[in-house]
Amino acid sequence: MSEQIRNKRIIIEGMTCVSCQRRIEKALRNTAGVRSAKVSYSGGFADVSYDASAVSMSKIRATIEGLDYKVLPQGTPPGKKGAGGKVNASRVIGLVII
Repeated sequence: MSEQIRNKRIIIEGMTCVSCQRRIEKALRNTAGVRSAKVSYSGGFADVSYDASAVSMSKIRATIEGLDYKVLPQGTPPGKKGAGGKVNASRVIGLVII
């Protein structure tokens, strides 16, 4: 079986602090087939490099959502909610708490 390396930017809603960023990164890096994962709390996204022959995008999405974060549809600007385009309130609350 040959490797099919893919790179994907995943828009994530619900991160409220840097600990959220680290938590998602750790879970993704421990997922079989994921080569690298760089999560940006401030940007609201994860850049993931993975072997598509070993892990599916739906498995990666399920890993993130299993941590109680939401993966937004492709094309949604980072830091925004789905169709409404409102600023992510949980991110603002997280910044206020810090």
